[in-house]
Amino acid sequence: MPQYFFKETKKEKIKKLIPIVFAILFIIIAIILFIPKSNKSSAEINKTSELQKIQKQVIKQKSKIIKNEYIVKPGEVFSLLYEKLKLSQAYLQQIYQNAKDIYNLENIKAGNKIEVIFKDKKFQEFIYNIDNEKYLTVKNTKQGLKAILEKYDYKTEIIKKQGTIKTSFYKAAKNQNIPDKIIMEMANIFAWDIDFGFDIQKGDKFKIVYEKRTLDGKEVKPGKILIAKFINRGEDHYGLYYKDDSGKFDYYDLKGNNLKRTFLRSPLQFKYISSGFTYKRWHPKFGGYTPHLAIDYAAPSGTPVVSPAKGRVIFVGWKSCIGRTITIRHNSKYTTRYSHLISYADNIYSGAKVKQGQIIGYVGSTGSCSTGPHLEYAMKVYGQAVNPLHQEFERLKSISQENKADFKIKKQALLEMLDEE
Repeated sequence: MPQYFFKETKKEKIKKLIPIVFAILFIIIAIILFIPKSNKSSAEINKTSELQKIQKQVIKQKSKIIKNEYIVKPGEVFSLLYEKLKLSQAYLQQIYQNAKDIYNLENIKAGNKIEVIFKDKKFQEFIYNIDNEKYLTVKNTKQGLKAILEKYDYKTEIIKKQGTIKTSFYKAAKNQNIPDKIIMEMANIFAWDIDFGFDIQKGDKFKIVYEKRTLDGKEVKPGKILIAKFINRGEDHYGLYYKDDSGKFDYYDLKGNNLKRTFLRSPLQFKYISSGFTYKRWHPKFGGYTPHLAIDYAAPSGTPVVSPAKGRVIFVGWKSCIGRTITIRHNSKYTTRYSHLISYADNIYSGAKVKQGQIIGYVGSTGSCSTGPHLEYAMKVYGQAVNPLHQEFERLKSISQENKADFKIKKQALLEMLDEE
């Protein structure tokens, strides 16, 4: 057989193999290009897999936190709140015992908030909001329950306002966007010297510097009044906040005299006097002139009536002409009477002790002699009827001698703050 026959056959075989080789190369390149490379070792891959499993377990086992909030109601006792707070009576007693050295939870007040926090149904923390300045927290730690008294972390801004009265102090203050709490506080500061229902007149002026407070970016109840000035009937009245080294604080005039007196000027706030003390008054219901040895304060039914001084209740009951009545003996010198009440406050009974400013009853129109809602307020000195508005009552303790220099420095700073534009 000729030699060239064999050569052609070899070439043909090579030609046949070329497509196959290219196909294999194409497949290899495709695998390299389209299958992602992993730089991780098998150990690393296993480790990642284990971490993913753990993360899934953590998500499944994520702690459940529950917060119970409760507002204390009038007359409630702390030891009986265990059901409402979702705690056992024994555990609530532990919280009380743990906290009593820094705060007595028997003194909880109506309107204050209690929070109890649970984690996976286990007690974590008890929080009681004592007042606007501080709160009590009792935490469950590894060492047991731990009670701490905390202060709110307020951000404080100093606000200055002033106004002129056209109709009433309240309206003039609201026109200046002064918060209700500050309005009431200013009235309380001057309550021993100014009757805000009887003494206020058109043209009276006021200036005030107080604290605006925010917590977590939100505006909350305002802080204290630093200094206030009230021009009433041409007379300047000042109230300066001063706190001594012992922590005692009060409001004083420019001379360092305490603004508080043994008696408030009035048993009501923001009202007007409809009938004054007189020995000859035309009776609006029965006609004729009769003595009226008391002051009539016209006010909406239900307006709170407060005791102007501390004392002891000596009468609570009904009198035909003047209706529901309370009489208080303050000391051997003064007694006061409150009549035509619609109702009495809680814990007011014959023999009960009352504090200055404590609510004792509510304005009404009871009794056969009443012509509309009002409070009849009477006062006796050693058994003789007197006009409450004409009495001069003693002031409480003024700035001590040792604090006068410090008071003078702080007074000057407050006056500059009040007068700066």
